[in-house]
Amino acid sequence: MARRMPERSGSLSVVTVVFEAEVPLLELQARSIARHVPDGVFDEILVIDNSRRGLPEHARRRIRDELGDHADRLAFASRADLGPTAADASGWRTQQSLKLMAARRLAADHYVVLDAKNHFIRSTTRTDFLDPVTGLPHGGLHSFVEHPLRPQLELVAYGLGLDPAATVERFTATVPPIVLDRRVVDDLVTDVGRGDADRFPGEFERSGYTEFFLYSAWQVARGSTLDELVSGQSLVSPTVWAGACSASDVREVLERADAGPTTTLAIHRRALAKLDHEAVDELTAFWAAHGLFQSSADAERFIRRFRVVYLRAMGARRLRERLAR
Repeated sequence: MARRMPERSGSLSVVTVVFEAEVPLLELQARSIARHVPDGVFDEILVIDNSRRGLPEHARRRIRDELGDHADRLAFASRADLGPTAADASGWRTQQSLKLMAARRLAADHYVVLDAKNHFIRSTTRTDFLDPVTGLPHGGLHSFVEHPLRPQLELVAYGLGLDPAATVERFTATVPPIVLDRRVVDDLVTDVGRGDADRFPGEFERSGYTEFFLYSAWQVARGSTLDELVSGQSLVSPTVWAGACSASDVREVLERADAGPTTTLAIHRRALAKLDHEAVDELTAFWAAHGLFQSSADAERFIRRFRVVYLRAMGARRLRERLAR
């Protein structure tokens, strides 16, 4: 059984799952927490290590150092720390299940799930994640009728006995930041694991479910309404994707981030690896202006280091895949 910390009332944690190619992005996320998240917003900062051999000590130290005054709240957990059946799993769906298994290592009432690609760009408080009046997690509701993830939502709905056609009309968001109720996740993991939370990763893999759809649909299947799950206020993190990362694309995303209420920005690892010089200039100027680097030149050095780490990690993965054939 995985170890849990003592419970704390009214607290909020943050959880990020990371693998080898994303470690520098996690360092940037840690730096952004130090710059833009006041002390006391996050009671716990949990990094789930989904790397093949475990993060080396120097990588852990860099992440801890970047967190500054928040460093004493940082904890790392491997797949094995979250349960015996999670230890030998790997891949994209495992990364999803780990976001739910993380609840076993937390004491907070709620936790914010981030991807490594998310980082904070302006001052962030607890009310950016939880409604100060109702206490509900922030999160939007929208149609999935024309959404590319509609089949995944329909699969979850069907599996839990909900009407797929009605479910896709209006449902909760599925892109981090996502705020989860830790006690609900505990119950969900045990239920899907057929009474044994250690069986959850295997059952999740076999189901083909998607983590955030499962989280909300499981509650709806037990009598909750969507309006009882989230406040309706969207948590948006404008994202630079690999398929749209020209200088004009990057500029448009950054302008949306500056104009809107969001406190986070996201840069997908593949996008950061392929940005051209003009797009890099747009991004590094933005980072410097938002206090993440002292200058654009410092930000460019970060991107160069990230690309070395990314290319090495992805090259090693492709080699393992070829050898396994």
